[in-house]
Amino acid sequence: MSKKTGLDGALATLADSVDATKAECTVIKGRNSANIDMSQDVVNAPDFESMGFQEKFQGLRDASGSIGGFHDPADTTGLKVIFEAWYEGTKKGLKLWTDDTHYVYAEVLFTGPALDIPLEDMQSSDIDFEVSNMEKEWLLAAFDDS
Repeated sequence: MSKKTGLDGALATLADSVDATKAECTVIKGRNSANIDMSQDVVNAPDFESMGFQEKFQGLRDASGSIGGFHDPADTTGLKVIFEAWYEGTKKGLKLWTDDTHYVYAEVLFTGPALDIPLEDMQSSDIDFEVSNMEKEWLLAAFDDS
């Protein structure tokens, strides 16, 4: 039987929209880590007037990440919903909170919810995701408006 950890240090929530308040979001229980990795392609183009250097342009952006933690079988509104979304291939709104007021929001497809069942009493439940939509304002919500 799983041990209930109470680890919500890396607050990750499911949200119906970017405008959902923290109280309106569903906490994914037992999270202890979260990351989001962003990348961008660079397109090379010939430019014979640049002294032999290739001109470079911004290409397509991509982002993916994961939220780690422990399995809580009672979390039917967070973890169970993620496993269902993975099985059905449905996008979900995900808010990764950096503190009480700042977050990064993205629409994601869950690509790898996993259960690791060791001999100990704490089963991990790590969840990989691919970002399907992220607007500039959703990313910059993690920073103070100055």
